[in-house]
Amino acid sequence: MKKALAALILAHATLALSVAATHRLLPDRVATHFGPDGQPDGWASRSDYATYLLSSAALISILCAGPLYLTRKLPESLINIPERDYWLAPERRDEAHARLFALGLGIAAATTGLFVALHLLTVRANLARPPRLATAEAFGLVATFLAILGGVFWAFGPRAWRVEDRS
Repeated sequence: MKKALAALILAHATLALSVAATHRLLPDRVATHFGPDGQPDGWASRSDYATYLLSSAALISILCAGPLYLTRKLPESLINIPERDYWLAPERRDEAHARLFALGLGIAAATTGLFVALHLLTVRANLARPPRLATAEAFGLVATFLAILGGVFWAFGPRAWRVEDRS
């Protein structure tokens, strides 16, 4: 769990620093949304864009990690993990909940990393005249995010819950 929490904190710090470092590079009216052809179709003020980006990343992190933290308040019958009886035994229950929370933190960190990359792509798009998003790069970022997310799920998947020796 400590590694996942550190990754999330690092991702949010990176996002905050990248927004601070690039804030003055953006025009007063920022192209914030782009159509499939890379043409802008949504706009916001520079400060509204930064506020929305940072607050959205924080909210998404809470929505990713929060419910998995709160599983400790659920009845055991509502928790669906491999080898549930083993992992939710009183002597291992805390570890099981820590693993679930770490999964949420990992998902949140990966998603915040996507926010960082999309922000940098948005900055680059707004530096072009006229503003234009490199759609191939945007799709590449999404594909990379999905691969990283797949890695998070693989790391926390059934293999991680396997019980080798019950003695």
